[in-house]
Amino acid sequence: MKHPLAVIYFSKDRAMQLHASLTSFQRYATNYAVSDVFVLFQTDEYQYQYDNLCEEFKTVFFIKETELTKQVHEILTHYKAVLFVVDDTLFYRKFDLAACTDYLLQHSKVLGFSLRLGRNINISHVHNCDINPPVFEKTKDGFLTYKWFGKHREFCYPIEVSSSIYRTTDINKFLLEVKGNPGHIEGQFSRKSKLFKNSHPYLSCLENSVAFSVPVNVVRSETRCPRGRSYPISIKELASKFDDGLRINIDPPIETINGCHVEVRYRFQ
Repeated sequence: MKHPLAVIYFSKDRAMQLHASLTSFQRYATNYAVSDVFVLFQTDEYQYQYDNLCEEFKTVFFIKETELTKQVHEILTHYKAVLFVVDDTLFYRKFDLAACTDYLLQHSKVLGFSLRLGRNINISHVHNCDINPPVFEKTKDGFLTYKWFGKHREFCYPIEVSSSIYRTTDINKFLLEVKGNPGHIEGQFSRKSKLFKNSHPYLSCLENSVAFSVPVNVVRSETRCPRGRSYPISIKELASKFDDGLRINIDPPIETINGCHVEVRYRFQ
């Protein structure tokens, strides 16, 4: 183990969106060097695009998905903490990755450190409704913490795979019970999260979120998350633009980010 934190990306057929996510992570995550970054990817026809990314992001480990949970489990045995990220996540504010990780590791009653939550989160894209925020306590480190059990919508969803940090000891105990894709992993975590309500009753986050998912398309038909309500764009269209040498502009309008999932219109450069 060279670093305490493993960053594990899940990606399928979305090299364009993965490029944007990796680029935004490297731009906004200060103390980026505390982590080793892995991409577990699956693709049928876009292997060459992932090969392209492998050449561009030379410090990132690209691993073809075979037995997903076993592969994740093997990675996590070498690290103290893990940040899970999906390929349609964008980071959009500066944050100290090392400080977030250290805070989690030093506070045993905190289950996770969410990068997608904060005081600015007041809507749920998934449920198409407003969110009732929890009562936050501000720590001496400047972070926010709250009791997650029984809270509303995304604030009561403590273990997820889009942009949150967890101790590997908490995650690995459930991984090998799961068969299937990242959605199945998250579903298992969601079902098991109630087991932590007494031992790990708190979730931490920053004053304002620093990451959000952009649900403009979907690669797994069983997902419940609505997509493409306002700015749909297909995997095929994005792949074509990638082949043309275009890339997503990663500068979203910050004032419009008020959910963990926010549709923004992709701009290309």
